[in-house]
Amino acid sequence: MPVRKYKTFEEAEEDLHRLSRRTSSPVERLRRLWSLASVALKNRPPLPRGVFRFRTFEEAQEWLERHGRPQGGGSPEPED
Repeated sequence: MPVRKYKTFEEAEEDLHRLSRRTSSPVERLRRLWSLASVALKNRPPLPRGVFRFRTFEEAQEWLERHGRPQGGGSPEPED
């Protein structure tokens, strides 16, 4: 899939409308979305499920260095 760059948001919208008109079938659009999602999920690094608690900030930092920051689950940093 080629990467496209746009100078304005309007150019991107025009291209999006042009691409959506090309595949008018809802089934075909769903098939393309499914294939895009499956590729995105294959490349995602596996993370253990659940809520993680740490006794110290250093222990949490070590875990982040080993496993990386969780995807899409919010920030592990406490809010003030």
